[in-house]
Amino acid sequence: MGKYPESLEPVPFHHRAMRESSYVLITAARNEASYIGHTLDSVLAQTVLPKRWVIVSDGSTDETDEIVKKRTDGLDFVVFIRLRRERNEHEFGSKVYALRAAFEQLKDVDYEFIGNLDADISFENTYFEELIRRMHIQPQLGIAGGFIYEQSSGAFKSRPCNEIGYVSGAVQMFRRDCYVSLGGYTPLKYGGEDTFVLFMAVLKGWTVHCYPDLAARHHKVLTDFRGAIRRAFQSGASDFQLGTDLRFASIKSIRRIVEKPYCFHGVAHLLGFIWAALTLPDRGVPDHFSEFYRHRQWSKFRDLLHFRLRKAG
Repeated sequence: MGKYPESLEPVPFHHRAMRESSYVLITAARNEASYIGHTLDSVLAQTVLPKRWVIVSDGSTDETDEIVKKRTDGLDFVVFIRLRRERNEHEFGSKVYALRAAFEQLKDVDYEFIGNLDADISFENTYFEELIRRMHIQPQLGIAGGFIYEQSSGAFKSRPCNEIGYVSGAVQMFRRDCYVSLGGYTPLKYGGEDTFVLFMAVLKGWTVHCYPDLAARHHKVLTDFRGAIRRAFQSGASDFQLGTDLRFASIKSIRRIVEKPYCFHGVAHLLGFIWAALTLPDRGVPDHFSEFYRHRQWSKFRDLLHFRLRKAG
């Protein structure tokens, strides 16, 4: 996917200059009372603090607001905003609009990097210092982040779908010029705005890189049946929206049959894809993006197939 940075060699880097580097964070949170404490603790313990952190409560109905206010009371660099959401208001694009509201609070801040951070993530206290150090020495690196780790058998383990060429939307750190050139995130009916912005960055000539040694622990994992099925259905719809063709969607659905809940996950994914194909009058993304996205998917599939054939031989 695009160009990838070479492996990083140790380079001289003035520590004081590093600490003067500026980054900001934007977080959209909705009903994250059970998890946002981990995120607050992690950011506030960083060896290099953000110049500003804007947290937007997107109509939360639990104790999210109270937790944020209590834990950040007296911290000038943290800005908290609450957006009201009516009961019958559709969730389409709500996270993107919350992030846009956060971005509006940064107009008076001078910074080099802007990070989108989900409210259920935690990491080591040197995470942002190390991430920004690497971005500084890679001028064309437009988006970067760490591998996502999730709990499995009582321990945090690297998520199977992690790859160096894809940065999860939960931890996407942008170079400011890259973020501005993309216009930030674009609201899409079935989600996938993080995937869309990442591949658009590649199309514009930026590189992206995800670092296996920078662990971002994801605390909220859907385990209930309905939640898993809903997520699989939306994933299928999002695949169509971004440009996946039916053949690739079918292959992906077959592979997901072995994921819990067994069989249902793969079927829900394919049904979501078909539903979007029948109901979406327009994908909502440019044609050249869809073509690029399909090409990238098939290239990755062929590479994986060749690798397994060589291994079997």
